[in-house]
Amino acid sequence: MLDKKYIIITSAYNEEQHIEQTIKSVIKQTILPAEWIIVNDGSTDKTESIIKKYANKYEFIKLLNKKNDYLEFGSHVAVNFNIGLNNLSVKDWEYIAQLDADISIDRSDFYEFQINEFKKNKNLGSTSGITYTIKNGVKKLNTKRPYWRTGGATKFYRRKCFEDIEGIEPIFAWDGLDVYKAMFHDWKTRTLYELEVHHLGVSRINERHQTKEKVKLIGKSLYQRGYPIEFVLFKSISFLKKSFTHQRAFLKGYYSAKKNKEKQYITIDEKKFIRKVQYLRIFDRLTHKETL
Repeated sequence: MLDKKYIIITSAYNEEQHIEQTIKSVIKQTILPAEWIIVNDGSTDKTESIIKKYANKYEFIKLLNKKNDYLEFGSHVAVNFNIGLNNLSVKDWEYIAQLDADISIDRSDFYEFQINEFKKNKNLGSTSGITYTIKNGVKKLNTKRPYWRTGGATKFYRRKCFEDIEGIEPIFAWDGLDVYKAMFHDWKTRTLYELEVHHLGVSRINERHQTKEKVKLIGKSLYQRGYPIEFVLFKSISFLKKSFTHQRAFLKGYYSAKKNKEKQYITIDEKKFIRKVQYLRIFDRLTHKETL
């Protein structure tokens, strides 16, 4: 079983409506994690007591309480993930998962399936499932994401890949940056469409993403991730479809970060690689080939 040892880290803030479903979907897995640290980020509802109930029953579940630092949206997941990582008692893990606190996993072999995919493909560094929502009884699968773009809600990494990319960075859209870094280090990244998971709190996230402040944050994150200006300008068109003020907020986020010389979480060589990947994305769409 040592070759199947994996750990999970989850960040939870006021998730009393969802966290129990998430926990139940993990404890039914065919291969249980060696350790699962759930970081309670200063919740003011019943999140802590729900986690504690299961932590008292299952030895591998560990509750870690911390004060809420009111971090910038998006970065809090990575910050809390790294806090969990630094508090692991299991050191000889082979795979590591980031799991959102509002996810219900459909398949009981969710993690076993991914481990088997890693065994079959030695170049595979990171995987994820595919999320869906249910609204008015209608199931809607998230089909917008390309095959190589793993989703942050259910990230799963091979240890060597995770170490090569030096973990996940504490910024908005960390779950896109890690993909590029993995590919830069010659790892393959894949969304496994066979593995569907129910994203219970996605409507709340969508509401956040509609605000101009969050759009500005997206612009800022593109600078932090070293995106070329032509890509930023092209992407701004999609925000113009919402409103001129959304486009302006997006561009302001990018240019303000550039003016203020915000920290960039990427090397010069990685920047060049991202530019190359953007062109490969266009090639993929035109030829329907999987080059990434």
